[in-house]
Amino acid sequence: MKPLAAAVGLLVLLAAEAVSLILLGWQGLSPDMPPVLLVALAALSGGVSAHLGAMLTASWLFPEDWREARMSRKDLLRREEPAVHSPRVSWYPHRVFTQTNAYLSLWDAHYVLLLVAWLTCAASAGYTAWRMAEGILPNRPLLAPSLHQPVLSSLPVMREMKTPWSLDPELARKAQQELIAAPTPDTNLRHLQNAQWNLLAALTPRKPHAPWARSPGEWVAVDQAHLRQAVAQLDQLLAKPDAQRVGWTGGTLTLKAFCFLLMEQEPEAKELLDQAMATFEPLELSGIPPYVTRLLSARLLIHQRKMKPAETLLTTVMNDKRLPAVARPLAMEQLAEVHRLQGHWQESRDLLSEAGLLHGRLGNLSGNARVQLAKALLFAEAGRPKEAMREASQASSLAWAQQDGFTIDMLEVLNQYWVEDLETKAL
Repeated sequence: MKPLAAAVGLLVLLAAEAVSLILLGWQGLSPDMPPVLLVALAALSGGVSAHLGAMLTASWLFPEDWREARMSRKDLLRREEPAVHSPRVSWYPHRVFTQTNAYLSLWDAHYVLLLVAWLTCAASAGYTAWRMAEGILPNRPLLAPSLHQPVLSSLPVMREMKTPWSLDPELARKAQQELIAAPTPDTNLRHLQNAQWNLLAALTPRKPHAPWARSPGEWVAVDQAHLRQAVAQLDQLLAKPDAQRVGWTGGTLTLKAFCFLLMEQEPEAKELLDQAMATFEPLELSGIPPYVTRLLSARLLIHQRKMKPAETLLTTVMNDKRLPAVARPLAMEQLAEVHRLQGHWQESRDLLSEAGLLHGRLGNLSGNARVQLAKALLFAEAGRPKEAMREASQASSLAWAQQDGFTIDMLEVLNQYWVEDLETKAL
């Protein structure tokens, strides 16, 4: 191989391997990023580097085979034998099915063996880069469903039953009985009530034999059919003329956005929440608290890693004295997560401690479970495994006592990311 060609090949090899390692390192630092594209590009770059490495190494270790194989291939191409299908004779070795060319077969054998060796090295280097990236920047998972239980508990039908949302299978049936026992001639209210019932009916404990489906976690099963029926009921209300839905629009848009969040359709939910933020009126008839819209909007901003707008919105909710007492600790929970994701450990812990006290005064055990879970993540990221495991155990006890499926799901996130490391460090 000519020196210039070898030098160019070596540079391309190093560049391809560097791209592969950077992509895998990026995936290690950003666990919430969809990994399919990054891993595919890393695999492609690693494959290119392995191919070039095998070609360069084989031509250096076996120069005679390389030279004879090239000459033999050129001779075969000149004869235009139909068994040969290789327009590239320098860089892409192909097996030629002929009994007269031993050099090509020998060269191909050398190439394949070296390719396997280079692929193994590339895979090992990629895995090492991924693990090193995790060590450089701790893996900070999002507590995605942290607002689901409070939003469901704030629904008018839940307030009428005077009970917080839980995974109780009888909850939707009780809500339906409440609606049947108090029929209303108001079509707007009827549409909203039917949507709430379908929303509650869509969330049930996942059965062990049930097939896998899209849901926020493993313990809460989400029935897409019921969610679509809820959205259809809300669409009927939103389709009415503006004059007939004054005071209903904002709450209806918020509830529809929440249904889309459960279906994991965040762009549609974001658009609906933006509309709800712009159309809320002083007279709110839907019964959906306005602070829910602002908290859900902040939650989506956190998902998009727009921390500054989320912090501004949550601070506004936290300092608004006109809102119900339950709104302040919920805003503190979300603001604490903003600080945690930014690495502000002490600020996050202070907010969680205050939120826990407020939840305790309100008797909100599910809120205390979420606070304990968030503290467990803080301790885990701070390298304090014993405290993290203690907080996670307390959160688990509270969540199971309240049958709060979404908090149980978030505990599964903690187990997925931290439990093995925590148990090892705590020994």
